[in-house]
Amino acid sequence: YPEILLDFFGVKYNKQKYNINYPKEKEENLIGIEENVGVMRPIKRWKKYRELYEKLKENNFNVRIFNKEESIEKYIKEISKCKIVVCSDTAAVHLGIALNKKVISILGPTPTHEIERYDNVIQIQANNCKHFLEYECIEKDCCLDTISVDKVIDEIKKLMEKI
Repeated sequence: YPEILLDFFGVKYNKQKYNINYPKEKEENLIGIEENVGVMRPIKRWKKYRELYEKLKENNFNVRIFNKEESIEKYIKEISKCKIVVCSDTAAVHLGIALNKKVISILGPTPTHEIERYDNVIQIQANNCKHFLEYECIEKDCCLDTISVDKVIDEIKKLMEKI
């Protein structure tokens, strides 16, 4: 993906971190959750974001779910306020990388090699996903359901200790 993104801007990809030359907002001790995915691949959506949000709130974390913004600039502004971004394979992963945020990427039908593992990205991969090109999961038990909320919270806590 990074090579596709950078190629769009006419930049040769050499495994460099990409960044956005964008005025950053004052960073808060905030965890941002992107629960939406693009309309082309709803199969990428982890269904436990609301449960994650509630558990984080119960444990006194400062957390918010991103709203659908009317512009990319407003979306970037919201992400730039966060210390940690939790999301599926969406624009939020790439914007989080570009804004040098800590990113926890929850992956099912996206192979881990498609998202570069920079030092600010933790990938949580679902077990045995076989539907990389599907629109929706056709299995009775979706692979993304194997990723527990507690696993994501554990990764968040590890990151918080390092920040």
